[in-house]
Amino acid sequence: MRLADRVVVLSRRPGRIREIVTIAMTRTERGGIDARGKLLGLQNQLWSLIRDEAIDAEREVQHA
Repeated sequence: MRLADRVVVLSRRPGRIREIVTIAMTRTERGGIDARGKLLGLQNQLWSLIRDEAIDAEREVQHA
């Protein structure tokens, strides 16, 4: 998995910065076998930041 050193999470509307998540691993560490758990935790953290807005967006598309 390749990631930047930071991930900027934006709100849906208006598009504003909700949070900046710093990746607390070096790029070399991210490729290691033992990084899998940390990366899954990061994935969960990022998904929790966008989950509600993603669900709202899906509902909007379905009712359009």
